[in-house]
Amino acid sequence: MPIYAYRCESCGNEFDVFSKAFQVKAETCPQCGSSNTRKLLTAPLVRVEEPSSSTSEYAKKDEPVEYYRKKGRFDLAAKEAEKLGKSEWEIRRIREGKKP
Repeated sequence: MPIYAYRCESCGNEFDVFSKAFQVKAETCPQCGSSNTRKLLTAPLVRVEEPSSSTSEYAKKDEPVEYYRKKGRFDLAAKEAEKLGKSEWEIRRIREGKKP
């Protein structure tokens, strides 16, 4: 749910409101109760984080398969996929040079 910042024109108090997107509604100042408020233009909050350890481990396990696939060595890629316990369907697709 988006967070919108407001400033009360009466007392100068700045406050945040959680509301649905595109909701047009006059907000009331929690400090003085005035409805003379203005929505402020603020930068969006963007959260960037490292990939989860499970994602990283999964990607590392598939590195040998991807290495051989990029080299066009689908037979070796399929052998690596077998070692990882991939399904027969995935192994067959790798052997054919297709994405699983």
